[in-house]
Amino acid sequence: LVSSPLLPETPGRKTRPAKRMTSQGSDRMDYVQFAIDNKTWIIMIVNGLIAGWLAGLLLGGGGLIRNLFVGLIGAVVGGYLVAAGLLTLPYDFDSYLPYGNQIAVSTVGALLVVIVARFLGGR
Repeated sequence: LVSSPLLPETPGRKTRPAKRMTSQGSDRMDYVQFAIDNKTWIIMIVNGLIAGWLAGLLLGGGGLIRNLFVGLIGAVVGGYLVAAGLLTLPYDFDSYLPYGNQIAVSTVGALLVVIVARFLGGR
């Protein structure tokens, strides 16, 4: 039997460590393991990209890196506004798409970040 961090060990069963694949197969295994270990970070980055992209569509400008940063900062701002009770969503977007409420809150936060940045920058 192969040991796995996801499966509990049962008493009396002997397990051996999983074999590492060689050559190109090990790279794929490393990416899969990275995705499993860092699921929250990956969801947050994808959420930031989507929110920044939506803010860029609505207000114009930006590129991939700018959209990512605006979306991630917008997610923090939007999350703070929701936690403070200053932002409530009129619909439950989670019923339409996975993580819909997070994307909506992050997009509102990203829009606010872009508007404040343009105001302070004089643009």
